[in-house]
Amino acid sequence: MNMDHSKYIDQTAEYVLEHYHKRQADNGLRDVETRIRNTKRQIEDCVTAFVEAKSSTLRESIENKIVDYEKLIETLTLQKQQLEQELKSKMTKEEAIGLVKKYIDVNNFDSHHKSRFIDIMVQKIYSYNDGQVIYFNLVN
Repeated sequence: MNMDHSKYIDQTAEYVLEHYHKRQADNGLRDVETRIRNTKRQIEDCVTAFVEAKSSTLRESIENKIVDYEKLIETLTLQKQQLEQELKSKMTKEEAIGLVKKYIDVNNFDSHHKSRFIDIMVQKIYSYNDGQVIYFNLVN
């Protein structure tokens, strides 16, 4: 194996491992739990406003907002489950290198292979006003 390729694989594995360990910290889990609680409070506020609303247009608007909040809770609950699953498993540098090697053909570092690597490694991306959450496929 070419030394440059080994260095590239090692750096990529370090990045994957660093991201994995950041995700392992329960700060992300606490953040998602806080967002779920806050969203539930917002639903409660909307329900109160709905009961007090006199206008049918206002009630319809509040109903739509509640539906949006419920969808957000579903998404956040899935994120929470993913984070809890990740907390149960630990990854070593050797496993990260093995994972990177599994998905990269080190003899062909053209743009197609780089793009394919990203397609395989990234499971999904959630984008919010205040940031992004990227889920990697880290299970062999």
